[in-house]
Amino acid sequence: MAPTDGQGASAGRGRRGRGGARDWKQHAQVVGCLAGVLGALLAAVPLIWGGGAWFGRGAFEVVELSADGSQVVDGQATDPLQGAAQDVEVHATVLTVVLKNDSDDLKVFERITVETEDFVPVTDCVDGVGGPVGVTGSYEVDLPAVGEESSTDIAYALEPKKAEALELPVGGNDLGGGVALVRVTLHESGGDAEEVGSIAVLTVPGTWNLYPRPLHRLDMGSMPSPRCVHETHDGLLALIEDAPEVADNVRTLTENVGETSRQLGG
Repeated sequence: MAPTDGQGASAGRGRRGRGGARDWKQHAQVVGCLAGVLGALLAAVPLIWGGGAWFGRGAFEVVELSADGSQVVDGQATDPLQGAAQDVEVHATVLTVVLKNDSDDLKVFERITVETEDFVPVTDCVDGVGGPVGVTGSYEVDLPAVGEESSTDIAYALEPKKAEALELPVGGNDLGGGVALVRVTLHESGGDAEEVGSIAVLTVPGTWNLYPRPLHRLDMGSMPSPRCVHETHDGLLALIEDAPEVADNVRTLTENVGETSRQLGG
């Protein structure tokens, strides 16, 4: 018996329905396959761009650059009134560089270069006769004048897959007491240079003890010059604003100079 129009239409819909199901199943398989490929690509992104095990091979990193500690070194003090030099112990700022070697190779550094990018002298701002006692120290790294750099030979090896701190006593025999913005570079034995960064440090650790000044206990001859204090504070603010890293004791000194500046009407 020939099917009626209604039966033919029904059968046609059934055939199309079964074919449509197969199409949707195939579509789902394709989408699932694409999703799997995309997931694999996304999983590989951290390895390529994030410094993962594959891309990070040979990576070298400066974990920390600070200068908050101090260390006693040999030095000499010269009184301008007497002229004679005496052997003394001098406190030096300790520059600390924490390095991480993720490579499979030994890193050997033979030289450190320090450039003084800026400097703000810090004194008690008291005008007097004779000037302060001059102190020089046997620093491992002697900070140069502004715009100049100094190189110091070192012998430092960092083993593969390790992190260690390199500590160097620094000071400014030519600069005097104050705050210096210094840029540090390490040089490998093979000639490669590793930029460590720039940091604001105290050239003489004891400088931070100068402020705040006890104005209510000072006699007229020991009172600081308001103009000198104001200019010192402005100079420190400008220096630390431009510094990528600032030692904690430098921030404390800047705040204390600012306190005395406000007391003097600044």
